[in-house]
Amino acid sequence: MCLRKLSSAHLHSVASGDPFDTSVLLWTRAVPLTNGTSPGPDQSVPVCVSYKVFTSSSLSGTPVNAGEAFTSYDVDFTVKVEATGLTADTKYWYFFADCTNPSSVSPTGVTRTLPHPDSYFNAYGVAAHNTSADVFVHLGDYIYEALGNGAGIGRQVLGRELATIHDYRQRLNQYRTDVSLIFAHQNAPWITVWMTTRCIIPAAAVFVHSLPAKVADNSWKAGTADSNDTSVGCAFSPSGACFTDRKLAAVRAYHEWMPVRQVAADDKLRIWRNFQIGKLLDLTMLDTRQYDRDLTDVYYNTGL
Repeated sequence: MCLRKLSSAHLHSVASGDPFDTSVLLWTRAVPLTNGTSPGPDQSVPVCVSYKVFTSSSLSGTPVNAGEAFTSYDVDFTVKVEATGLTADTKYWYFFADCTNPSSVSPTGVTRTLPHPDSYFNAYGVAAHNTSADVFVHLGDYIYEALGNGAGIGRQVLGRELATIHDYRQRLNQYRTDVSLIFAHQNAPWITVWMTTRCIIPAAAVFVHSLPAKVADNSWKAGTADSNDTSVGCAFSPSGACFTDRKLAAVRAYHEWMPVRQVAADDKLRIWRNFQIGKLLDLTMLDTRQYDRDLTDVYYNTGL
């Protein structure tokens, strides 16, 4: 299956995330060629994508990690692999290619591993000589579920208020065509979570960035500001989706489109996890929103 000259990988580029001291997740999207008779890609055939990881920007020599992975329509043709056997506190360059056409390649991405947990003060030296971000730690809402009011500045989102798997995939697809977001993903690993707290952690060599994934406005374990599993809540949008289905759709699309580790194979909601950045910082990514949060601010209960 030949990729569309890796057009989707150029459109959505590449991304990396959840770095450890010896591994990091790599992401891209690879949509197959249309067959000329149908409006969309062939949904029945999986796509094979190869990847290679190098220690230099020239991509020369033997890759330090390489492999192949399959993707399909079932996961929106997204690809997520773990590059392993890497050296701690090291920058790497990587790209994806079509298994059947190696000349069809993605843009080159840049990522890095975290320092070994036993490292001490190396991060201070890096901070003194390097003002660019090494890692993006994302604590905010990666997408918004509403249509918003960005049309006047050329930022009109597609579709409707998000409720189904198609809706969430479409919105993530559109966001990931933004040139600034592409650049940020392509040039550093991200550590993300879907909680909505936003802050800056002044840790050396770690840039904490909060951008606009969540299910919907003020979501909690059993609902949001405008949807829950009552008959009224299920009718909040033309899709008629109830909250449980909406939540599962949002979480599934998030795992497809984000370079984030699935902590428990049988539970996509378990997103909390830990990262050791040398001896400088133990970073714990918490979920204070989706897994077990009780009723929160849904406007009617706060008088707003």
